[in-house]
Amino acid sequence: AERAAVEAQAWADHADWLEARAALEAERAAVEAAAWAEHAEWLTAQRAAVEDAAWAEHAQWVAAERAAAEEPAWSDHEAWLAERAAEAAARKAELRAAREQAERELAEEAARRARKAADAKTQREAERIARLEAERSEREATDRMAAEAAEAIAAAEAERVAAEQVEAERVAAEQVEAQRVAAEQAAAEQAEAERMATEQAEAERVATEQAEAERVAAEQAAAEQAAAEQAAAEQAEAERVAAEQAEAERVAAEQAEAERVAAEQAEAEQAAAEQAATEQAEAERIAAEQADAEQTEAERLTAEYADAERLAAEQAARLAAAPLPEPAGPQDEDSAALAASAANLLTELTLTAPTQAPLEVAPAAPVEEEVKPEVVDDGPAPMVARDQADTAMLLRELSSLGFGMDDGPSTPSAPSAPSAPRQAPGADKKKRKGLFGRG
Repeated sequence: AERAAVEAQAWADHADWLEARAALEAERAAVEAAAWAEHAEWLTAQRAAVEDAAWAEHAQWVAAERAAAEEPAWSDHEAWLAERAAEAAARKAELRAAREQAERELAEEAARRARKAADAKTQREAERIARLEAERSEREATDRMAAEAAEAIAAAEAERVAAEQVEAERVAAEQVEAQRVAAEQAAAEQAEAERMATEQAEAERVATEQAEAERVAAEQAAAEQAAAEQAAAEQAEAERVAAEQAEAERVAAEQAEAERVAAEQAEAEQAAAEQAATEQAEAERIAAEQADAEQTEAERLTAEYADAERLAAEQAARLAAAPLPEPAGPQDEDSAALAASAANLLTELTLTAPTQAPLEVAPAAPVEEEVKPEVVDDGPAPMVARDQADTAMLLRELSSLGFGMDDGPSTPSAPSAPSAPRQAPGADKKKRKGLFGRG
Protein backbone atom coordinates (compact mmCIF):
# COMPACT_ATOMS: atom_id res chain seq x y z
CA ALA A 1 0.00 0.00 0.00
CA GLU A 2 2.87 2.39 0.86
CA ARG A 3 4.64 1.45 -2.41
CA ALA A 4 1.48 2.04 -4.36
CA ALA A 5 1.05 5.38 -2.60
CA VAL A 6 4.53 6.65 -3.59
CA GLU A 7 4.91 4.86 -6.94
CA ALA A 8 3.08 7.46 -8.97
CA GLN A 9 5.07 10.30 -7.43
CA ALA A 10 8.31 8.35 -8.01
CA TRP A 11 7.57 7.80 -11.63
CA ALA A 12 6.69 11.49 -11.97
CA ASP A 13 10.03 12.45 -10.34
CA HIS A 14 11.84 10.00 -12.60
CA ALA A 15 10.23 11.55 -15.64
CA ASP A 16 11.35 14.99 -14.45
CA TRP A 17 14.88 13.61 -13.88
CA LEU A 18 14.97 12.14 -17.36
CA GLU A 19 13.83 15.43 -18.82
CA ALA A 20 16.50 17.31 -16.85
CA ARG A 21 19.11 14.78 -17.98
CA ALA A 22 18.04 15.11 -21.58
CA ALA A 23 18.27 18.88 -21.31
CA LEU A 24 21.72 18.52 -19.73
CA GLU A 25 22.87 16.19 -22.50
CA ALA A 26 21.62 18.63 -25.10
CA GLU A 27 23.42 21.50 -23.37
CA ARG A 28 26.56 19.37 -23.09
CA ALA A 29 26.38 18.46 -26.75
CA ALA A 30 25.97 22.11 -27.60
CA VAL A 31 29.08 23.25 -25.67
CA GLU A 32 31.31 20.12 -26.06
CA ALA A 33 32.86 21.02 -29.39
CA ALA A 34 33.62 24.57 -28.26
CA ALA A 35 35.05 23.24 -24.97
CA TRP A 36 37.37 20.76 -26.74
CA ALA A 37 38.53 23.47 -29.13
CA GLU A 38 39.21 25.80 -26.21
CA HIS A 39 40.98 22.98 -24.39
CA ALA A 40 43.16 22.24 -27.42
CA GLU A 41 44.13 25.93 -27.63
CA TRP A 42 44.92 25.99 -23.94
CA LEU A 43 46.95 22.79 -24.15
CA THR A 44 48.92 24.12 -27.11
CA ALA A 45 49.65 27.32 -25.21
CA GLN A 46 50.72 25.38 -22.13
CA ARG A 47 52.99 23.10 -24.24
CA ALA A 48 54.57 26.09 -25.98
CA ALA A 49 55.10 27.79 -22.63
CA VAL A 50 56.87 24.86 -20.96
CA GLU A 51 58.55 23.22 -24.02
CA ASP A 52 61.78 25.26 -23.98
CA ALA A 53 62.20 24.85 -20.24
CA ALA A 54 61.45 21.12 -20.53
CA TRP A 55 64.01 20.63 -23.30
CA ALA A 56 66.59 22.65 -21.33
CA GLU A 57 65.91 20.53 -18.25
CA HIS A 58 66.15 17.40 -20.40
CA ALA A 59 69.49 18.54 -21.83
CA GLN A 60 70.81 19.13 -18.29
CA TRP A 61 69.58 15.70 -17.23
CA VAL A 62 71.21 14.03 -20.25
CA ALA A 63 74.49 15.86 -19.57
CA ALA A 64 74.38 14.79 -15.92
CA GLU A 65 73.68 11.19 -16.90
CA ARG A 66 76.51 11.25 -19.48
CA ALA A 67 78.91 12.79 -16.91
CA ALA A 68 77.92 10.18 -14.33
CA ALA A 69 78.36 7.27 -16.74
CA GLU A 70 81.37 8.57 -18.68
CA GLU A 71 84.07 7.92 -16.06
CA PRO A 72 83.03 4.27 -15.33
CA ALA A 73 82.68 3.70 -19.07
CA TRP A 74 86.20 4.99 -19.73
CA SER A 75 87.51 2.89 -16.83
CA ASP A 76 85.86 -0.21 -18.26
CA HIS A 77 87.22 0.68 -21.71
CA GLU A 78 90.77 1.08 -20.34
CA ALA A 79 90.49 -2.26 -18.52
CA TRP A 80 89.29 -3.89 -21.73
CA LEU A 81 92.17 -2.35 -23.68
CA ALA A 82 94.61 -3.58 -21.01
CA GLU A 83 93.23 -7.10 -21.29
CA ARG A 84 93.53 -6.98 -25.09
CA ALA A 85 97.10 -5.68 -24.78
CA ALA A 86 97.96 -8.46 -22.31
CA GLU A 87 96.49 -11.08 -24.63
CA ALA A 88 98.37 -9.62 -27.59
CA ALA A 89 101.60 -9.55 -25.56
CA ALA A 90 101.08 -13.20 -24.54
CA ARG A 91 100.49 -14.22 -28.18
CA LYS A 92 103.55 -12.26 -29.27
CA ALA A 93 105.60 -13.92 -26.53
CA GLU A 94 104.45 -17.36 -27.65
CA LEU A 95 105.20 -16.55 -31.28
CA ARG A 96 108.59 -15.11 -30.30
CA ALA A 97 109.43 -18.23 -28.27
CA ALA A 98 108.43 -20.52 -31.14
CA ARG A 99 110.39 -18.38 -33.60
CA GLU A 100 113.47 -18.39 -31.36
CA GLN A 101 113.23 -22.16 -30.95
CA ALA A 102 112.99 -22.62 -34.72
CA GLU A 103 115.89 -20.22 -35.24
CA ARG A 104 118.00 -22.12 -32.72
CA GLU A 105 117.24 -25.41 -34.40
CA LEU A 106 118.03 -23.95 -37.81
CA ALA A 107 121.24 -22.42 -36.46
CA GLU A 108 122.28 -25.77 -34.98
CA GLU A 109 121.48 -27.51 -38.26
CA ALA A 110 123.41 -24.90 -40.22
CA ALA A 111 126.38 -25.23 -37.84
CA ARG A 112 126.33 -29.02 -38.16
CA ARG A 113 126.23 -28.79 -41.93
CA ALA A 114 128.98 -26.19 -41.90
CA ARG A 115 131.15 -28.57 -39.82
CA LYS A 116 130.49 -31.40 -42.26
CA ALA A 117 131.30 -29.21 -45.28
CA ALA A 118 134.59 -30.44 -46.81
CA ASP A 119 134.61 -29.07 -50.33
CA ALA A 120 133.52 -26.06 -52.37
CA LYS A 121 130.11 -27.51 -53.20
CA THR A 122 129.26 -27.92 -49.51
CA GLN A 123 130.37 -24.33 -48.94
CA ARG A 124 127.99 -23.17 -51.69
CA GLU A 125 125.24 -25.19 -50.00
CA ALA A 126 125.92 -23.41 -46.72
CA GLU A 127 125.73 -20.04 -48.50
CA ARG A 128 122.40 -21.05 -50.05
CA ILE A 129 121.07 -22.06 -46.63
CA ALA A 130 122.16 -18.69 -45.22
CA ARG A 131 120.41 -16.91 -48.09
CA LEU A 132 117.25 -18.92 -47.46
CA GLU A 133 117.49 -18.08 -43.75
CA ALA A 134 117.72 -14.37 -44.59
CA GLU A 135 114.69 -14.65 -46.87
CA ARG A 136 112.80 -16.50 -44.14
CA SER A 137 113.68 -13.77 -41.62
CA GLU A 138 112.42 -11.14 -44.05
CA ARG A 139 109.17 -13.07 -44.56
CA GLU A 140 108.74 -13.35 -40.79
CA ALA A 141 109.24 -9.60 -40.41
CA THR A 142 106.63 -8.98 -43.10
CA ASP A 143 104.19 -11.39 -41.44
CA ARG A 144 104.79 -9.76 -38.06
CA MET A 145 104.12 -6.28 -39.49
CA ALA A 146 100.93 -7.58 -41.15
CA ALA A 147 99.77 -9.12 -37.85
CA GLU A 148 100.44 -5.85 -36.00
CA ALA A 149 98.52 -3.89 -38.65
CA ALA A 150 95.61 -6.35 -38.34
CA GLU A 151 95.62 -5.93 -34.56
CA ALA A 152 95.59 -2.13 -34.93
CA ILE A 153 92.66 -2.35 -37.35
CA ALA A 154 90.82 -4.65 -34.94
CA ALA A 155 91.44 -2.21 -32.05
CA ALA A 156 90.15 0.74 -34.13
CA GLU A 157 87.07 -1.29 -35.13
CA ALA A 158 86.44 -2.20 -31.48
CA GLU A 159 86.66 1.48 -30.47
CA ARG A 160 84.26 2.42 -33.27
CA VAL A 161 81.77 -0.25 -32.14
CA ALA A 162 82.06 0.99 -28.54
CA ALA A 163 81.43 4.61 -29.65
CA GLU A 164 78.41 3.50 -31.67
CA GLN A 165 77.12 1.58 -28.66
CA VAL A 166 77.50 4.67 -26.42
CA GLU A 167 75.69 6.77 -29.04
CA ALA A 168 72.87 4.20 -29.21
CA GLU A 169 72.54 4.28 -25.41
CA ARG A 170 72.37 8.09 -25.52
CA VAL A 171 69.64 8.02 -28.18
CA ALA A 172 67.70 5.44 -26.15
CA ALA A 173 67.98 7.63 -23.05
CA GLU A 174 66.66 10.63 -25.00
CA GLN A 175 63.76 8.56 -26.27
CA VAL A 176 62.95 7.51 -22.72
CA GLU A 177 63.04 11.17 -21.60
CA ALA A 178 60.74 12.15 -24.47
CA GLN A 179 58.33 9.41 -23.46
CA ARG A 180 58.47 10.67 -19.86
CA VAL A 181 57.66 14.21 -20.96
CA ALA A 182 54.82 12.87 -23.08
CA ALA A 183 53.50 10.94 -20.10
CA GLU A 184 53.68 14.08 -17.94
CA GLN A 185 51.81 16.02 -20.59
CA ALA A 186 49.18 13.28 -20.75
CA ALA A 187 48.85 13.44 -16.98
CA ALA A 188 48.39 17.23 -17.15
CA GLU A 189 45.70 16.82 -19.77
CA GLN A 190 43.98 14.22 -17.62
CA ALA A 191 44.06 16.58 -14.62
CA GLU A 192 42.61 19.38 -16.70
CA ALA A 193 39.85 17.05 -17.89
CA GLU A 194 39.08 16.12 -14.29
CA ARG A 195 39.00 19.78 -13.34
CA MET A 196 36.49 20.52 -16.10
CA ALA A 197 34.21 17.68 -15.02
CA THR A 198 31.03 19.14 -13.51
CA GLU A 199 28.80 16.13 -13.24
CA GLN A 200 28.76 12.42 -12.68
CA ALA A 201 28.48 11.54 -16.34
CA GLU A 202 31.47 13.79 -17.12
CA ALA A 203 33.30 12.13 -14.22
CA GLU A 204 32.50 8.69 -15.65
CA ARG A 205 33.73 9.80 -19.09
CA VAL A 206 36.87 11.23 -17.52
CA ALA A 207 37.34 7.98 -15.63
CA THR A 208 37.02 6.08 -18.89
CA GLU A 209 39.55 8.41 -20.50
CA GLN A 210 41.86 7.92 -17.53
CA ALA A 211 41.60 4.16 -17.90
CA GLU A 212 42.42 4.53 -21.58
CA ALA A 213 45.39 6.74 -20.69
CA GLU A 214 46.61 4.13 -18.23
CA ARG A 215 46.32 1.50 -20.92
CA VAL A 216 48.30 3.67 -23.30
CA ALA A 217 50.90 4.29 -20.57
CA ALA A 218 51.12 0.55 -19.96
CA GLU A 219 51.63 -0.01 -23.67
CA GLN A 220 54.27 2.69 -23.73
CA ALA A 221 56.01 1.09 -20.74
CA ALA A 222 55.90 -2.28 -22.49
CA ALA A 223 57.28 -0.64 -25.64
CA GLU A 224 60.08 0.97 -23.58
CA GLN A 225 60.91 -2.36 -21.96
CA ALA A 226 60.94 -4.05 -25.38
CA ALA A 227 63.24 -1.30 -26.68
CA ALA A 228 65.58 -1.77 -23.70
CA GLU A 229 65.62 -5.53 -24.25
CA GLN A 230 66.32 -5.01 -27.96
CA ALA A 231 69.19 -2.63 -27.12
CA ALA A 232 70.62 -5.20 -24.67
CA ALA A 233 70.32 -7.93 -27.34
CA GLU A 234 72.05 -5.71 -29.91
CA GLN A 235 74.86 -4.99 -27.46
CA ALA A 236 75.28 -8.71 -26.73
CA GLU A 237 75.31 -9.43 -30.48
CA ALA A 238 77.98 -6.76 -31.00
CA GLU A 239 80.11 -8.29 -28.25
CA ARG A 240 79.68 -11.75 -29.77
CA VAL A 241 80.67 -10.46 -33.22
CA ALA A 242 83.77 -8.80 -31.72
CA ALA A 243 84.71 -12.03 -29.91
CA GLU A 244 84.23 -14.07 -33.10
CA GLN A 245 86.35 -11.60 -35.05
CA ALA A 246 89.13 -11.83 -32.45
CA GLU A 247 88.94 -15.63 -32.54
CA ALA A 248 89.08 -15.60 -36.36
CA GLU A 249 92.18 -13.37 -36.25
CA ARG A 250 93.85 -15.68 -33.75
CA VAL A 251 93.05 -18.76 -35.88
CA ALA A 252 94.37 -16.99 -38.99
CA ALA A 253 97.61 -16.11 -37.16
CA GLU A 254 98.04 -19.70 -35.97
CA GLN A 255 97.36 -21.03 -39.49
CA ALA A 256 99.94 -18.63 -40.96
CA GLU A 257 102.50 -19.77 -38.37
CA ALA A 258 101.77 -23.45 -39.13
CA GLU A 259 102.21 -22.83 -42.86
CA ARG A 260 105.51 -21.06 -42.23
CA VAL A 261 106.81 -23.94 -40.06
CA ALA A 262 105.72 -26.49 -42.74
CA ALA A 263 107.54 -24.47 -45.44
CA GLU A 264 110.70 -24.34 -43.34
CA GLN A 265 110.50 -28.09 -42.70
CA ALA A 266 110.09 -28.74 -46.45
CA GLU A 267 113.14 -26.57 -47.17
CA ALA A 268 115.17 -28.47 -44.55
CA GLU A 269 114.12 -31.82 -46.06
CA GLN A 270 115.05 -30.60 -49.57
CA ALA A 271 118.46 -29.47 -48.32
CA ALA A 272 119.00 -32.87 -46.66
CA ALA A 273 118.02 -34.66 -49.90
CA GLU A 274 120.46 -32.50 -51.91
CA GLN A 275 123.22 -33.21 -49.37
CA ALA A 276 122.53 -36.97 -49.64
CA ALA A 277 122.62 -36.76 -53.45
CA THR A 278 125.96 -34.91 -53.25
CA GLU A 279 127.44 -37.54 -50.94
CA GLN A 280 126.18 -40.34 -53.20
CA ALA A 281 127.73 -38.69 -56.29
CA GLU A 282 131.03 -38.31 -54.41
CA ALA A 283 130.93 -41.98 -53.43
CA GLU A 284 130.27 -43.03 -57.03
CA ARG A 285 133.16 -40.85 -58.23
CA ILE A 286 135.53 -42.44 -55.68
CA ALA A 287 134.32 -45.93 -56.66
CA ALA A 288 134.95 -45.12 -60.35
CA GLU A 289 138.46 -43.85 -59.55
CA GLN A 290 139.15 -46.99 -57.54
CA ALA A 291 137.92 -49.19 -60.43
CA ASP A 292 140.17 -47.27 -62.87
CA ALA A 293 143.16 -47.71 -60.54
CA GLU A 294 142.49 -51.44 -60.19
CA GLN A 295 142.14 -51.81 -63.99
CA THR A 296 145.43 -49.92 -64.53
CA GLU A 297 147.18 -52.17 -61.99
CA ALA A 298 145.80 -55.29 -63.71
CA GLU A 299 147.04 -54.06 -67.10
CA ARG A 300 150.47 -53.37 -65.65
CA LEU A 301 150.66 -56.86 -64.12
CA THR A 302 149.56 -58.36 -67.45
CA ALA A 303 152.33 -56.48 -69.27
CA GLU A 304 154.92 -57.59 -66.72
CA TYR A 305 153.70 -61.17 -67.04
CA ALA A 306 154.02 -61.01 -70.86
CA ASP A 307 157.57 -59.57 -70.52
CA ALA A 308 158.50 -62.40 -68.17
CA GLU A 309 157.20 -65.01 -70.62
CA ARG A 310 159.09 -63.34 -73.47
CA LEU A 311 162.34 -63.33 -71.51
CA ALA A 312 161.82 -66.97 -70.47
CA ALA A 313 161.27 -67.93 -74.12
CA GLU A 314 164.43 -66.07 -75.18
CA GLN A 315 166.42 -67.77 -72.41
CA ALA A 316 165.11 -71.18 -73.45
CA ALA A 317 165.94 -70.49 -77.09
CA ARG A 318 169.43 -69.35 -76.15
CA LEU A 319 170.01 -72.44 -74.06
CA ALA A 320 168.73 -74.69 -76.85
CA ALA A 321 170.99 -73.00 -79.42
CA ALA A 322 174.14 -73.13 -77.24
CA PRO A 323 176.71 -75.85 -78.33
CA LEU A 324 176.91 -78.80 -75.96
CA PRO A 325 180.38 -79.93 -74.67
CA GLU A 326 182.00 -83.04 -76.02
CA PRO A 327 180.95 -86.19 -74.13
CA ALA A 328 183.83 -87.43 -71.96
CA GLY A 329 182.22 -90.44 -70.38
CA PRO A 330 179.06 -91.97 -69.02
CA GLN A 331 178.58 -89.14 -66.55
CA ASP A 332 178.79 -86.55 -69.32
CA GLU A 333 176.26 -88.52 -71.35
CA ASP A 334 173.85 -88.48 -68.41
CA SER A 335 174.37 -84.74 -68.06
CA ALA A 336 173.69 -84.21 -71.76
CA ALA A 337 170.53 -86.30 -71.60
CA LEU A 338 169.39 -84.40 -68.52
CA ALA A 339 170.06 -81.07 -70.25
CA ALA A 340 168.12 -82.16 -73.36
CA SER A 341 165.27 -83.30 -71.18
CA ALA A 342 165.31 -79.96 -69.34
CA ALA A 343 165.31 -78.06 -72.65
CA ASN A 344 162.35 -80.11 -73.89
CA LEU A 345 160.47 -79.50 -70.65
CA LEU A 346 161.22 -75.78 -70.85
CA THR A 347 159.97 -75.66 -74.48
CA GLU A 348 156.81 -77.54 -73.54
CA LEU A 349 156.28 -75.27 -70.55
CA THR A 350 156.69 -72.20 -72.75
CA LEU A 351 154.21 -73.53 -75.31
CA THR A 352 151.63 -74.50 -72.73
CA ALA A 353 152.01 -71.33 -70.61
CA PRO A 354 148.82 -69.19 -70.41
CA THR A 355 148.75 -66.35 -72.92
CA GLN A 356 145.86 -64.40 -71.49
CA ALA A 357 145.90 -62.21 -68.49
CA PRO A 358 143.72 -63.20 -65.56
CA LEU A 359 140.18 -61.92 -65.81
CA GLU A 360 139.52 -58.64 -64.12
CA VAL A 361 137.30 -58.74 -61.13
CA ALA A 362 134.53 -56.15 -61.15
CA PRO A 363 134.93 -53.70 -58.30
CA ALA A 364 132.65 -54.45 -55.44
CA ALA A 365 129.99 -51.97 -54.48
CA PRO A 366 131.03 -49.69 -51.63
CA VAL A 367 129.90 -51.02 -48.30
CA GLU A 368 129.73 -49.52 -44.90
CA GLU A 369 132.88 -49.54 -42.86
CA GLU A 370 133.27 -52.56 -40.61
CA VAL A 371 135.60 -52.54 -37.65
CA LYS A 372 138.04 -55.43 -37.97
CA PRO A 373 140.92 -56.37 -35.71
CA GLU A 374 144.26 -55.18 -37.06
CA VAL A 375 146.29 -58.01 -38.58
CA VAL A 376 150.05 -57.95 -38.05
CA ASP A 377 151.87 -58.33 -41.36
CA ASP A 378 154.78 -60.81 -40.84
CA GLY A 379 155.96 -60.52 -44.43
CA PRO A 380 154.80 -60.55 -48.05
CA ALA A 381 152.66 -63.48 -49.03
CA PRO A 382 154.05 -65.74 -51.82
CA MET A 383 152.58 -64.48 -55.07
CA VAL A 384 154.59 -66.66 -57.64
CA ALA A 385 152.50 -68.82 -59.98
CA ARG A 386 153.21 -72.59 -60.25
CA ASP A 387 154.29 -72.51 -63.90
CA GLN A 388 156.71 -69.66 -63.20
CA ALA A 389 158.11 -71.57 -60.22
CA ASP A 390 158.76 -74.56 -62.50
CA THR A 391 160.55 -72.31 -65.00
CA ALA A 392 162.80 -70.92 -62.30
CA MET A 393 163.59 -74.44 -61.04
CA LEU A 394 164.56 -75.61 -64.54
CA LEU A 395 166.79 -72.61 -65.00
CA ARG A 396 168.57 -73.37 -61.74
CA GLU A 397 168.97 -77.00 -62.79
CA LEU A 398 170.49 -75.99 -66.11
CA SER A 399 172.88 -73.64 -64.35
CA SER A 400 174.04 -76.47 -62.06
CA LEU A 401 174.74 -78.63 -65.14
CA GLY A 402 176.97 -76.05 -66.79
CA PHE A 403 174.45 -74.42 -69.09
CA GLY A 404 174.49 -71.15 -67.18
CA MET A 405 175.24 -67.58 -68.15
CA ASP A 406 178.97 -68.31 -68.96
CA ASP A 407 178.17 -70.48 -72.03
CA GLY A 408 176.93 -67.66 -74.22
CA PRO A 409 176.63 -63.91 -74.51
CA SER A 410 175.46 -62.00 -71.54
CA THR A 411 171.66 -61.60 -71.54
CA PRO A 412 169.41 -60.28 -68.92
CA SER A 413 168.15 -62.92 -66.59
CA ALA A 414 164.48 -63.80 -66.47
CA PRO A 415 162.74 -61.57 -64.05
CA SER A 416 160.97 -63.08 -61.18
CA ALA A 417 157.21 -63.37 -61.32
CA PRO A 418 155.50 -60.09 -60.71
CA SER A 419 154.05 -59.89 -57.31
CA ALA A 420 151.28 -57.63 -56.12
CA PRO A 421 152.52 -54.56 -54.31
CA ARG A 422 152.46 -55.05 -50.62
CA GLN A 423 149.79 -52.92 -49.04
CA ALA A 424 150.51 -51.21 -45.79
CA PRO A 425 148.41 -52.34 -42.82
CA GLY A 426 145.28 -50.29 -42.44
CA ALA A 427 145.53 -48.83 -45.98
CA ASP A 428 142.28 -50.40 -47.14
CA LYS A 429 140.63 -49.29 -43.96
CA LYS A 430 141.78 -45.74 -44.50
CA LYS A 431 140.59 -45.78 -48.10
CA ARG A 432 137.16 -47.03 -47.16
CA LYS A 433 137.02 -44.49 -44.43
CA GLY A 434 137.16 -41.71 -46.99
CA LEU A 435 134.47 -43.09 -49.35
CA PHE A 436 131.57 -41.19 -47.87
CA GLY A 437 133.47 -38.54 -46.02
CA ARG A 438 132.52 -39.87 -42.61
CA GLY A 439 134.91 -40.21 -39.69
